[in-house]
Amino acid sequence: MIVAPDSFDHQVRIYRAFASDPAAAQRHYEDVLPAIVFVMQSLDALTCYGKRIAAWRMGFEVRHDRGIAPSAFGLECARRFADSLGPYAG
Repeated sequence: MIVAPDSFDHQVRIYRAFASDPAAAQRHYEDVLPAIVFVMQSLDALTCYGKRIAAWRMGFEVRHDRGIAPSAFGLECARRFADSLGPYAG
């Protein structure tokens, strides 16, 4: 999988854990997987909602859309995933 900005810090953590504790890596992957699946439904979902998840985790709003316009349901899902991923870890 190509590392995407919406969850790259979690993917780094999974990669690092895999070498020493595969079970911990698996648990963390399972925690992050719903957000990954949500944004990887299509390129439109990725550009519409994936960038919002990344932006919200960085503390700012998306001002311009490319492709599809977000739906209320999609925004609710994206916000929930952004909150579950938390702010970017350093």
